[in-house]
Amino acid sequence: MAGRRADSGWIVSGADPINWLSLTLRPLGVACSTSLSFPKGAMMPKVLQHSGHVLSQLGQEVAQAWSLLIEQYRNDRRLRIFARELVSANLLLIFLPAAVIWAGGAGLIAVPDTDFLHPGRDGSLPEMFNYAQTGLTAAFLFLAWRSGESLACLAWAALFVFVLLDDSLQYHEHMGEWLARVLALTDRDGLRAVDFGELLAWVLAAAVLLPLVAVSALRTAGRERGFAILIGAVFSALVFFGLAVDMLHQFTGLRALTLLEDGGEMLSIAAACILSFGWYRLGRANPGR
Repeated sequence: MAGRRADSGWIVSGADPINWLSLTLRPLGVACSTSLSFPKGAMMPKVLQHSGHVLSQLGQEVAQAWSLLIEQYRNDRRLRIFARELVSANLLLIFLPAAVIWAGGAGLIAVPDTDFLHPGRDGSLPEMFNYAQTGLTAAFLFLAWRSGESLACLAWAALFVFVLLDDSLQYHEHMGEWLARVLALTDRDGLRAVDFGELLAWVLAAAVLLPLVAVSALRTAGRERGFAILIGAVFSALVFFGLAVDMLHQFTGLRALTLLEDGGEMLSIAAACILSFGWYRLGRANPGR
């Protein structure tokens, strides 16, 4: 069959982890390339014309970084295996508790204590796995920087170290409780006072870390900046699932949102880990590119 690889048995199609990422990230490059494009000679404010030029350039840089990653993925068997196994492990750890509970409800098995398998439980197997892949993401980004990549890789590595520390030490939970108590926050609109405190804790952390990432990205260009934008897109997805979906879950109480939140966080970090490993491997295969 056309497009099949004999060494891995995967088809470059929708089942491929990198193509799954492409469906998520490719619109970013398209949007940047087409946004604010004006006909030649059109009388538009200079600021809008400049914005259109900048976005078009960023779109080209994202497309360049993405094409390099795709080429590396197709030529690097180790990267393909890593991506396949990481995505498979995440899907197993996300859906295994739900499958066990369903089988117990259907009377097929005696339901054991599933807390150890639940992604949202402290100390659970999925949580430990998430720590590992977050740490790997930071390590790959650091190694990419050591291999000669831009400072943006080091900045993103620091940010993922913070994500790891936040998950393991529960920074935003503890800081949120403290802020809710000190600021005398109250429950409102279906959200608890501690939820507002956690939101403020995230804002404080972002105010410190995001400027470092932004400055490092501005000081680079070309494919390196395109890669930084790709990682930023994945990190945005992580924030969406970890913050927005979590708040929605607290507001509605829908149990399905727990699976969406925990699963979305795990797959977002898996995506960042695959991209970081691919960029590191790319740098090793093409030193001084």
